[in-house]
Amino acid sequence: LIETDKLRDIGISKKKLTLYNTFIILAGALYTLFVWSFILGTPLWDTTENPGKAVGIFAMYGFDAVVVLLPAVFAAIEAYVTFPHEKFTIEFSVAEIGTD
Repeated sequence: LIETDKLRDIGISKKKLTLYNTFIILAGALYTLFVWSFILGTPLWDTTENPGKAVGIFAMYGFDAVVVLLPAVFAAIEAYVTFPHEKFTIEFSVAEIGTD
């Protein structure tokens, strides 16, 4: 579900979000192929020396950053900047049991 009204408030257009989603799918496919090629014993590229090692490290950390950290940053922005706090309140109460 793409909520463009919320994202427009922090400067993210539907086009940028579509580009991000496409990148996530392609990066996920590449990352999955890379990991499974190691598991099956035939790596996609030689990671024992550069530039293959650098590409492998970039693929692993880059995927984590784009898939985990970036959404966490946007979730924090949504929670602390664009969330309508004035419309919601949380109240706690303690029930007294056995006050006869």
